Amino acid sequence: MALRAAAAGARGAILLAEGDSAGALQAFHQSVQLWREAEAPYEAAMARAGLARAFHAMGDSDSSAMELRVARAALSQLGAALDLVTLI
Repeated sequence: MALRAAAAGARGAILLAEGDSAGALQAFHQSVQLWREAEAPYEAAMARAGLARAFHAMGDSDSSAMELRVARAALSQLGAALDLVTLI
């Protein structure tokens, strides 16, 4: 499951870099779900940050802000202060 989750996140990042925001959104969503099923909160939060970037690229600032809030809250709970700084 972790390998599939990581692959989905990597696919999302590539698709986003290529300008395929809709494809990236799907891939990041899959990554979030798989990381949650694997009970990996840090990785799920980072995948949510990818979702936020994809929503932002699509012009959906409300969804982007919501995903970013959830990602930041999870990272804060985990004590991942350095990762909080790198989020958009």
